[in-house]
Amino acid sequence: MDESLQVSCTEPLAHLPFIIYNLKEDEIFVIRSLDMADNPQMIEVLYQTSKKGKPQPQILAFLDPSLEVKKVLLDRFSVHITIMGLSRYISPDSKKKTYTVDHLITKKERSCFADYDPEGLYKNVAGLNALQFRNAMQYVGSMIEPGRNSNKIYQLIRKFKKSSNEDIEIPDIGFEDIGGYDNVKQLLKRIIALTSGPISGIDEKHRNQLIPRGFIFMDLQEQVKHCLQKLLQMK
Repeated sequence: MDESLQVSCTEPLAHLPFIIYNLKEDEIFVIRSLDMADNPQMIEVLYQTSKKGKPQPQILAFLDPSLEVKKVLLDRFSVHITIMGLSRYISPDSKKKTYTVDHLITKKERSCFADYDPEGLYKNVAGLNALQFRNAMQYVGSMIEPGRNSNKIYQLIRKFKKSSNEDIEIPDIGFEDIGGYDNVKQLLKRIIALTSGPISGIDEKHRNQLIPRGFIFMDLQEQVKHCLQKLLQMK
């Protein structure tokens, strides 16, 4: 992957068509859960942007392997790669198959299921890492009384995944909103200029070499660090 490319974070679903239509050539847009885009409007947007003769937007999407989306949506992506989140079993080669979710769920959370089925639960959380799984189950435990139908719980898990996808804060600050730290702000502005495209007098290879691969904010107040991080995400 070209290291000069910029990566945009996922926005609320209602904004996706506008954002995709206006993607720049040096930007990559990330859809954290493709099933959230499985609707006629989004499929049409992706179809229109993939027509021959048009610059192809660069979109990276993730799909839970236990969920199905329309083939016409999958076909809009030219490259498909399979990666694993939680494995189904702790030790796949062991004679005794022990589900990973059995080791990550608490007794209280298990009691929420009238008929607990580790295979059914796994199919609804596959693709999540262990931390995401724990967050999902804590959400279920706070919303469900013991002995509920499994389908009801799976609906809650899907709702949790959807809300996690939508509740992304959009940065709405500028450098002028941060008082002081002029040297830091000037340095960041120069770095942003480097990542924004060609610069007169600097060849592309040299420009790419000048772009830092990360930032460490030292000796700054936590609130200032947070604001600067938001600004960099926006830029």
